[in-house]
Amino acid sequence: MRIIQKSFILAVTTVGAFHLLVPRSVKMAFFANLVEMARAPVLNDVSTDLEDPPSYIVAQHGPLPEHWKPRIRAAYPYIQPLRILLPATPNRATILPLETALPAVISEASPTIIPAPAAKPILDALIAVANAMPQWHVERVIPDIKGSGSADAADAEATAAVASGPDAILVEAVATTRLLKFKDDVVVRVRPERGSTAAAELDVGASASAGQEAVVLRVDVRSTSRVGKGDLAANARRIRMFLDKLRTELEQRGLKVATSKP
Repeated sequence: MRIIQKSFILAVTTVGAFHLLVPRSVKMAFFANLVEMARAPVLNDVSTDLEDPPSYIVAQHGPLPEHWKPRIRAAYPYIQPLRILLPATPNRATILPLETALPAVISEASPTIIPAPAAKPILDALIAVANAMPQWHVERVIPDIKGSGSADAADAEATAAVASGPDAILVEAVATTRLLKFKDDVVVRVRPERGSTAAAELDVGASASAGQEAVVLRVDVRSTSRVGKGDLAANARRIRMFLDKLRTELEQRGLKVATSKP
């Protein structure tokens, strides 16, 4: 009986301390996460692009299962790609992709390239945010620039790719969970969308003058757990956190960013 009384007193004290000491906003976020975890579907692979999910470079994960896609849409309607709007540039009908600079995991259907002036700031922003994410380790960057003065042939090729305008930018990282130290994989992909369609969604199509086309880049993220059948919404939360931080970082660098509507 005494043990039950002590347990009851301890529970009441803990709840009271939590109520008094923890700010209301933190409590609301805590309970919101609990609700999200309870409602999470049993799956462990989430992407902002369900039609053409980003492919991993280093991690060994296959395609996202087709029967998971409707469940991801229903459970995480807020997981949407970012769009980066670049200033209108002269419309170019034919641009040759730098096939030697990027691997086959990048879609050949990209209608254009990432304009060279924007490629380096965007690449720097992606790496900065990935390195700032808790328990993340960047595994691979494409194009991969180690730093100025490098004599590495691959580094020179990557530098040339950024200077000329790459087809896409990829950043792959490993995220370690705090409690159980599980390893999850994340890949971020930036590539162009067709200016007319994407610009219309952002309501900026009219800003491009005659003979020019707005360049809109789409940022997609995929997060996959290595173990377990369910992730308790961990991958969706990770994607949302990364994109929120990336939006802030890109805006601080003077880039216009918009979130796709569900």
